[in-house]
Amino acid sequence: MKFHGQLQYIGAMTKMEKCWEILECTETKCPAYESANLQCWLIPQTLCNDSIQGNFLDKIELCIGCSVFAENIDRESIKDTLKIVDRQFREFRTLVQEHDREMERIGLELSISLSEVFEALRRIAKGDPSVVIPENSSIELISMLKRVVNRTAEDLNENVNLCHEFAIGLAEHFDVLHRVTKGDLNARVSGGSDMELLESLKNVTNDMIANISEEITKRRRAEEEHKQLETKYRVIFENAGAPTIIFENDMNICMANKAFERFSGYSKENIEGEKNLFHFILKDDLEKMKAAFEEGMSGQTGNKSHEFRFLGSKGNVKHVMAIVSHIPGSKMSVASLLEIAEFKQREMEAIAAITTALRSAQTRADMLPIIIDQLMEFMRADGVSLAMRDPASGETVIETSKGDWSNWTGVRLLAGEGISGTVIKTGKPYVNNSALSNTRFARPDLIGDLKAVACVPLMTLRQTIGAIWIGRRSDIESYEIQLLTTIGEIAANAIQRATLYEQTEQRLQRLYALHAIDMAISASLDLRVTLNILLEHVTSQLNTDAATVLLMNASTGILEYAASRGFRSRTIKQTRLRIGEGHAGKAALERRIINVPNVMKTEDPCVRSQILAGEVFLAHHAVPLIIKGQVKGVLEVFHRTELDPDPEWLEFFEALAAQAAIAIDNASLFDELQRSNIELTLAYDTTLEGWSHALDMRDKETEGHTLRVTEMTTKLARSMGMSDAEVVHIRRGALLHDIGKMAIPDTVLLKPGPLNKDEYEIMCKHPTYAYEMLMPIFFLRHALNIPYCHHEKWDGTGYPRRLKEEQIPLEACIFAVVDVWDALRSDRPYRAAWSEQQTLEYILNESGKHFDPKVVKAFVKILKNQDLL
Repeated sequence: MKFHGQLQYIGAMTKMEKCWEILECTETKCPAYESANLQCWLIPQTLCNDSIQGNFLDKIELCIGCSVFAENIDRESIKDTLKIVDRQFREFRTLVQEHDREMERIGLELSISLSEVFEALRRIAKGDPSVVIPENSSIELISMLKRVVNRTAEDLNENVNLCHEFAIGLAEHFDVLHRVTKGDLNARVSGGSDMELLESLKNVTNDMIANISEEITKRRRAEEEHKQLETKYRVIFENAGAPTIIFENDMNICMANKAFERFSGYSKENIEGEKNLFHFILKDDLEKMKAAFEEGMSGQTGNKSHEFRFLGSKGNVKHVMAIVSHIPGSKMSVASLLEIAEFKQREMEAIAAITTALRSAQTRADMLPIIIDQLMEFMRADGVSLAMRDPASGETVIETSKGDWSNWTGVRLLAGEGISGTVIKTGKPYVNNSALSNTRFARPDLIGDLKAVACVPLMTLRQTIGAIWIGRRSDIESYEIQLLTTIGEIAANAIQRATLYEQTEQRLQRLYALHAIDMAISASLDLRVTLNILLEHVTSQLNTDAATVLLMNASTGILEYAASRGFRSRTIKQTRLRIGEGHAGKAALERRIINVPNVMKTEDPCVRSQILAGEVFLAHHAVPLIIKGQVKGVLEVFHRTELDPDPEWLEFFEALAAQAAIAIDNASLFDELQRSNIELTLAYDTTLEGWSHALDMRDKETEGHTLRVTEMTTKLARSMGMSDAEVVHIRRGALLHDIGKMAIPDTVLLKPGPLNKDEYEIMCKHPTYAYEMLMPIFFLRHALNIPYCHHEKWDGTGYPRRLKEEQIPLEACIFAVVDVWDALRSDRPYRAAWSEQQTLEYILNESGKHFDPKVVKAFVKILKNQDLL
């Protein structure tokens, strides 16, 4: 196939193709395969459209060397190709000539414009800012260059002006700053400038001067106040009554007051800067004090007290107490000296130590061991005991002991018995350095071989709450009794405060428990929930191991298990006791608390030994649950150790029982009320269903019509988001939707044919009759909307009140759709039943006229879900 034949084919094409597409060339390395669309190829009618495109000379050479092209070309094709090439060369020659002329013109314009530019640049270089040259030129690059030159001249002019203004501004700033350095704090930079930098610099400078002025004023004022305070405190320091010094961390004394001069016997000149604090400490105390001061300096917080012997200028020795405080923010400390006797010093030390120790104790139980330990140390005792008076019985109880008297703990003495009872009763201390010959001790066997004993009362402001005993093998001096009495008063007040705090805390916790139980009773009528909360507070507040509630079965008189807490097994649930049987039955029978502190010490047999086997209970307490004179049950608590409660514990136990009785009574009343309401509601609903059935029979409605529409109406109402409470009233209204027809005469209601105008008007009154019949019945007032409004229409053409759109209650709109759906699908004397499809089409057509559109939409959705369509 020759190329000329292909050329005819190409001429008929509407789409330009490439040479390799026409010649069916398979030489994929040819550049024609990779070229873009509008490229110039030698073959006529291909892509280039006979016009010069791209570097066509190279392509002509490429095509002439192509073997496929050479094989397919014929003579006629060569002629056509040569014509095209000739024409393209002529076009190319024309283009070259035009380009030459254009280049000549551009060259001339370029030379002239460059001369103007160079002349302008020369003038600008000499500082002439008034240079302006024309910017118009056909050469965009020349226009841009001229604009740059003109802009450069403008910038030069503007920069000259700015430099001038900036120099003036800086001169003013430097002048103001110079005046400030000379002390003129009122100097400020004035004037305004269009330069943002100068304005900012002015504001910063003025703010800086103002801040400097304010800071200098504050500093001068502070220096003046400091001088006044320094003068004031120096006068106070110099005239302080106690010998006082100020020393540095290396113990060198830098200041000493007049009292210290007199106390030491040295003059101020011989002390300040000449001696350190260790110079005045006796050699025997020096190492101890160096260690104490070193430790105190490391902490440098709070006051530190140090005892040592002070050495005066004449070698005289005085016992002193130094109170040392670090001066914050410095490397100095201040020390005030107090001269004390050895006894006074020991007394202060003991009081301070026991006060500090008691302050750290959180509870009464924590305080007692601290008191014992401090007494052992400060009184150098061999035996110490602390006796407390039992508020309930008046007995004296040894609560804690130490040393040789450790075996005293737990001993109980009758009220007023022995020396402890006498000291507590009279409030006077007892001391005996020959205790082994005394016969007044209630338990002389406990004294042991301690020959010296002392007993002082623990007295508070209003009463004596106990006594402290100390004993040792050496005599007890009278002045030590004074210290012991002081410690006793401190300890008594601390114990009393802790006891009162714990009692208050306990009462608050019990009040909270009662409140929590009250809240549980108010919040829940579920008896199991309430009893579980009750037992939780019973075990925690009464500090018992287990608790249970037994309820009285009113029909059998048997106490039966209801709830429990704290038991190891579930056998307690098997509890069934007759009235009077066991401790719980006895509490119910006698209507009082039964207390058994230790079941091992009672002769009453345990009737629940098998049920409670493995629980190992020792204490058992039971209280009857009584309300309105009736026993509702028994509350029991169990403890695995002996528990002999105080009156306050028993009172709270009874209060918890009262709460439990209230909870049980409330739950019973609620159950009875709920049962009565359910029965009454069932009776109402049964009556309403009977009425609706009677209406169907009188009106000759299809059997089951009312129940069907009632069921579908409630279902549709729920799907539209109405609540359960609303659905109850909707159901009742649906059942009674035609109750008004009871007032329609049979001649009208049962007429087989169509009604005349007067009869129709009578029939239209049955919704009004329904309203008048049901309105006086409070129980059915919320169900009135359906009987009264179910014949109203969405477009306002219904009856009896001609309500329109949203004026019609939603429940009446819902019922209207369901009522018509069921009625049209049922046979009537005056027509046959419609099909499902006919009925649906009617309802859809009446949407927005007879029916609420959103109700119709919801109704159709239900029908689809139930496959009724």
